[in-house]
Amino acid sequence: MWTAEINYAAMIVAALVPIAVGFNWYSLRVFGKAWMRLIGKTQEQIEAEGNMVRALVVSNVGALVTSYLLAQIVAFTGAEGFGEGFVIGIWGAIGLVATAFASSYVYENRPQSLYLINVGYHVVTLPIMAGILSVWS
Repeated sequence: MWTAEINYAAMIVAALVPIAVGFNWYSLRVFGKAWMRLIGKTQEQIEAEGNMVRALVVSNVGALVTSYLLAQIVAFTGAEGFGEGFVIGIWGAIGLVATAFASSYVYENRPQSLYLINVGYHVVTLPIMAGILSVWS
C-alpha cells in the first residue's frame, strides 16, 4: 500500500499552523480589510451571510487532510529536518496551490492582489507545516 507510517501528534500540531496563521493573516490588522474590499463585502455582510461554524469545520478538516498528505510526502521523500520539509512545502505551495489558483483567478477575472493575499497564505503555511512534519518524522 502507498502509505507511510506517520506521527499523528506531529500531524495535529502541523494542522494548527493554518488555523493560527489564517486567524492573523485575514485579521483586520493584516490583510482582512484589503481582502474584504477585494471580495466586495463588508464585515457586517460576512457576519450576516456566513456560517462561522461551517467555515471552521471545513477549514479545520482541510488543515488535517493537508497535514496528513504533507506527512505522507515528507515520509516518502525521506526529508529530515525543518529545512528539507520547508522546501517540500514551498514546492507544494508554488507548484500546486499557486498554479491552480492562478488558472481560476484568470478565468474569473479576479484581482491580482486578491490572488496574492490568498496564495500568500498557503505559501506561508505549507512550508511551516512540512517543516514541522519533517522534524517529527
